[in-house]
Amino acid sequence: MQGQLSMFGNGSGRRATPAPRDRDVVFLALLLGRELQAPLRPLTDRLRREFGVKAPLLQHDRLHVSVIGVGYADDLSQEDIAAARRAVALFDFVPFELSFVEVVSWARGRGPRPIVLVPGAGSELVTDLGERLAEAMFAEAFDPRGLPPTTPHLTLGYDIARVPRTSLVPPIRVRVDGVSLVHSHRGEGRYSILG
Repeated sequence: MQGQLSMFGNGSGRRATPAPRDRDVVFLALLLGRELQAPLRPLTDRLRREFGVKAPLLQHDRLHVSVIGVGYADDLSQEDIAAARRAVALFDFVPFELSFVEVVSWARGRGPRPIVLVPGAGSELVTDLGERLAEAMFAEAFDPRGLPPTTPHLTLGYDIARVPRTSLVPPIRVRVDGVSLVHSHRGEGRYSILG
């Protein structure tokens, strides 16, 4: 995958503006910031030393792997949010280990590029989790507006420096204990956890 795509395609079609990148989104994610604090310190040093990365990494409370898009916040009713919350609350989550094996910049036109961690072992579990959570939302009479990611990843930050595909030896391993319903406030650099 060469760029980061929207989880929601073209949206609902009900609004011509604002553009999808300017709209708040609600999605299900694996919030991994706490687990990654210690392993990211040496990786950050390496990215700065070997590839000239200067920009700060995202704050730890924003480090996540997207599982499935729920929808644009301004398109979701309170009933939609309640249905997504019920689906998460009733979901039988089985903890698993996710192993990040590579770091790379994804091309994204001009300007800063996303620098992402790419999982090896466990990545198929993220895609499967998204599909099962979609089924759980369907069971709550809610149709999620997004699809599970085809390439699960964790965005570390954005920088104009190019990071070539680089193996992480040893891999960065984290235990995944749950999924969260997240409202991303675009342009504000913050998330609200909805469930």
